[in-house]
Amino acid sequence: MRLYPSLRDPRSYGNLTEPLGSLVAHHYNPITSRATPRAIRWFPSIRTRLIMNRILAGQERYNRPAVFFHWAIFLLVALAYLAIEVRGPKGTDSRVFWSNVHYLAGTLVIALAVLRIVWRFASGAPRELPQPAWLALFAKLAHLALYVFIVAQPLLGVMTLNFGGKPVTLPGIDWSFTLFGPNAALRPTIKEAHELIGNVFYYVIGLHALAALWHHFVKRDTTLRRMTF
Repeated sequence: MRLYPSLRDPRSYGNLTEPLGSLVAHHYNPITSRATPRAIRWFPSIRTRLIMNRILAGQERYNRPAVFFHWAIFLLVALAYLAIEVRGPKGTDSRVFWSNVHYLAGTLVIALAVLRIVWRFASGAPRELPQPAWLALFAKLAHLALYVFIVAQPLLGVMTLNFGGKPVTLPGIDWSFTLFGPNAALRPTIKEAHELIGNVFYYVIGLHALAALWHHFVKRDTTLRRMTF
């Protein structure tokens, strides 16, 4: 019996020319979802590692960096929302502290979002699970909206501060930055957009979480499990 019979086409990857099914079988352990010792010995270059990631993208689980980016961004977004809810009235020490937490979380979100998008293009993604066409389309639109959100929302926050003549100051590391010059005329519009998108995405993120739980507990498929370590 051949392992991975659908991957038998001989292809060339870097300096390797080997049937693809054999390549995967030799260098990937499907039980542990990790590269084998042989893979570690024979794949020293970054370029070849990315090739292997694309080969393994046909598996059902996301790779470890993708899982890390997903959950790290989720926790940071949750922290940013929490900071807004508990920051207290203007002029209080609580307001200053939680506003700084909000700025730090937002800055880390956009940094990780860029890395996540780069990694997504470099390593690929698992094959899609079988599902109705309308549900697949809905999932793709939701994912696209979330990608736009994790990039655009922090940028709008930076613009809100910078347009008001304030830098983004990160607590604990005594570092601040300014990406945009002051713009008093446009600041109210940007601030309203930042707040509106933040409110809308309470529901988008909630629907995303409910959909994952529905797949896990009702459909009993691997949608949620494949985004775990």
